[in-house]
Amino acid sequence: MCGIVGTVAGAVPDGHNLGPQLRALLQLSETRGSEAAGLAVLTSSAMQVVKSAQSASSFTRSEPFRSALAVPPSDRFRAAIGHTRLVTNGSAIYADNNQPVEQPGYAMVHNGIITNPEVLWDKAGTAEDERAEVDSAALLAFIAASVTKPGATLEDGVAAAFANLNGAASIALACAEAEQLVLATNVGSLYIGVDADGRLVVFGSERHIVAEFAKDRRAAALPPITEVFHLAAGEAMSVDMTTAEIRPFALPPYQSRADGHPSSAPRVAQAAGDDGTEPSWRRPLRRCSRCILPETFPFITFDHNGVCRECTHYEPVSVEGDEALERALAPYRSTDGSPDCILAFSGGRDSAYGMHRLVKDFGMTPLALTYDWGMVTDLARRNQARMCGALGVEHILISANLAAKRRNIALNLKAWLRKPDLGLVPLLMAGDKHFFIHSQQLAKRVGVKLVVFCTNPLEMTYFKTGFAGVRDQRYYTGGLGNKLRLAAHYGKGFAKNPGYLNRSLLDTAGAFRASYFTRHDYVQLFEHLDWQEDKINELLLERYAWETDPSTPTTWRIGDGTAPFYNWVYYEAVGFTENDTFRSNQIREGEITRERALELVAAENSSRWDRIQEYLDLLEVPIADARDGVARLVASLENSQLP
Repeated sequence: MCGIVGTVAGAVPDGHNLGPQLRALLQLSETRGSEAAGLAVLTSSAMQVVKSAQSASSFTRSEPFRSALAVPPSDRFRAAIGHTRLVTNGSAIYADNNQPVEQPGYAMVHNGIITNPEVLWDKAGTAEDERAEVDSAALLAFIAASVTKPGATLEDGVAAAFANLNGAASIALACAEAEQLVLATNVGSLYIGVDADGRLVVFGSERHIVAEFAKDRRAAALPPITEVFHLAAGEAMSVDMTTAEIRPFALPPYQSRADGHPSSAPRVAQAAGDDGTEPSWRRPLRRCSRCILPETFPFITFDHNGVCRECTHYEPVSVEGDEALERALAPYRSTDGSPDCILAFSGGRDSAYGMHRLVKDFGMTPLALTYDWGMVTDLARRNQARMCGALGVEHILISANLAAKRRNIALNLKAWLRKPDLGLVPLLMAGDKHFFIHSQQLAKRVGVKLVVFCTNPLEMTYFKTGFAGVRDQRYYTGGLGNKLRLAAHYGKGFAKNPGYLNRSLLDTAGAFRASYFTRHDYVQLFEHLDWQEDKINELLLERYAWETDPSTPTTWRIGDGTAPFYNWVYYEAVGFTENDTFRSNQIREGEITRERALELVAAENSSRWDRIQEYLDLLEVPIADARDGVARLVASLENSQLP
């Protein structure tokens, strides 16, 4: 998510020139969001807010930033709050969508996502034509309206807001008139540094931000930070801007609600044909008599009974059970509420269910980690907020340079469309593989030794490397020979299509290294726990008001912005998608019948044109170019022999 930072230094003698210190805080927070940055500076006579659609590094070199910090000696610095933004809703090109958000006399920065902003707007009494796009503005409007009630304090307004919101929120709220700063969180993404004499308060979204600031040479002008403490989920505190006195207070318990689901209606009804119908595949495919894999599946063979090689070689999933998982987790479990494991958190159904089990059934305190490589959907982010808010889980979202990542994807997509090759489709998903490295780095940084993944054991999509001529490259554990064969296929593809030799090459090479030559040393939750689709869906939908995507009947892969495109490619080219492999594994496990699987994929394989259009719009690739490229791929495969 975004990053929030700031300081209360009103009690620091001669503390009127804090430009270098605030520059350091914002730059340290840039990994949490680089699409916009902003700052509110409060002095004894004024409050000034500046913000811009640029990274913190660029923003802190700008004239508005320097101007906001030009506090004359006759004035007294009180506090400053800053924000580094990862855009969720509301384009960063419009200043009102960036932070700090404002109300008369108030400035606020917010990290997280509110999933019911319309409810807050309604209760704040804000007219519809006066409502901003961003959810953070709704939260501030509600607080400001609450404080106007007779006898209400700023703490009362904040507590009431957290009692009514859905989602995740960590905030820093400055009130100019009261000379008061309130810090509050329902997920625990706030860390506070203080000096020994109680004259200084510095805060950030992560412990390491505050700790690194304390060691930064630019902090030397301030009293040294001697303690960094965690503001845990459900906690809040008020800080007097003139004395830096801290007064803790509690937030009400979180309640999941089904209200306020944002609209996810498709933007593009159809783009398949002039008559608005979905195209069927070119010809009937022979399918396995036991599962539903077709003859176009890489390396497939059928025995005399029509049973495919995948079925005859299938090894049923065997889980070790709750007791074995308890034995694996027990040595790492914290007793003081500090994080005891890193949870790989995509926002999909499996990692969301895994978070629930870790917290509710095994008493763990996970630190959720998401790596945003430019294709994490807003729906995934909203579901992440729902889960973290409800379970009080701190969420660290490491944001890549999203503009650069998307440019890299676009360059490779355009090259692929010129000479489409099924074996090179995974190149379009290479950008997310750096997660493996980031998870290791975060574990080391926070001193946690356990990393948990929640990979569905039935998600065997190794057919993707099969189209590169590599058999059974399951996940990232195949032998060296397979890895070298895969690298050779990519090398040949690049030699035939120089369009791949672009500025994304180093990023792609890093992804290959992270996938196949980095230690994947983590606990797989579903090697211990049964994976049951209906049970998982029921729990998430009923208990956490989990949001689904109306463009598809499945809850799988709805948080991945790339999946609709590549599944369309596979379906058009070879008549099946990931859904066929997943449903086939369910058949083998005895979870569904073959007839039911065929019914499901008939709906699930329908091209999600609204999401495909969103993906292409994000990459600035015309849909006509995409359709032409896929048509050339189909034509090239009609007379070819698949692996």
